[in-house]
Amino acid sequence: MAENLVDTLANEFNEAYQNPDCSVGLAVIRVLTKLVVESKATTFMGVEQDVSNLQKAIQKKCPKLPLHFTGAAQVFRAGLSKASEALITDWKKVFARHANQCLSDAEKVISLIPKHSDRFLQHGMTIMTRGYDPMVFAALSEAATQGRKFHVLITEGKPLGDGVTLANNLRKRFPHLRITVIPDSAVGLMMNETDAVLLGTDLVLEDGGLLAPVGTYTMSVIASIHRKPVYCMCETFKFNRKFILSTSDLTSMQRKVKYEIDGLDDMSIDWDAREFDFTPAKFVTLLITEKGPMPPSAVTYELTKLLGVS
Repeated sequence: MAENLVDTLANEFNEAYQNPDCSVGLAVIRVLTKLVVESKATTFMGVEQDVSNLQKAIQKKCPKLPLHFTGAAQVFRAGLSKASEALITDWKKVFARHANQCLSDAEKVISLIPKHSDRFLQHGMTIMTRGYDPMVFAALSEAATQGRKFHVLITEGKPLGDGVTLANNLRKRFPHLRITVIPDSAVGLMMNETDAVLLGTDLVLEDGGLLAPVGTYTMSVIASIHRKPVYCMCETFKFNRKFILSTSDLTSMQRKVKYEIDGLDDMSIDWDAREFDFTPAKFVTLLITEKGPMPPSAVTYELTKLLGVS
């Protein structure tokens, strides 16, 4: 029965994940919660094993999951580890009774992130961003819904090329917004006209640095040189107890995307299609989370609260 349950929930996650605006963290917590409620395990070790099996099944079914998938699962498992082995039966009853309410609360908390960005996105501003990130889209939508008019500069976001996705989605919902798509090479040129940079990320490392789609580092450094604030929209389950100490650390987490350059006469010429770059914390002004704005230096403290001291 456990195997059937794991397969069913892995399929449920996969279906939710097909939505480009899916919150991976919430989807992970949702299926893990259902697993614990329906699991026939009689010990915490058994529950842990079921959770581990479901994680593996999801990763097998969705090999291109964002890196913060493991962070959200890590937070969930940290909560499980705080329970007492002797009280497994009573604990599961309490867990089952409150699971749906906890999920509902989590969804409401995540919806607070765009509201916390409200003070930073004012009428008349020019805001630069890159690629497509659901939280960035939500923040811009929140400000535009209030009737604010601002100019959004969106880089093409190569090699993923998802900047056009953000431009199209904004135009469909807010025809009054001024939207300009620029090549990645024009970031320095357009930074003088920019009031603030708004970014998403895949992971926030323990020192507050960002592991994010390629182009984030370049944009953040140029913004710093021009003294423009850089705001990163992210859920706290993207906080991860990792450090980048050398290029080999980044390599171990790196991915490549399918990307081909048009116009090459000789296909033996190499091109680079790595997905992520690393942005040190000193180039990030604020992290805007469901707990409110916080400096990158606060990540260690938040991780201690989420996961405990290791």
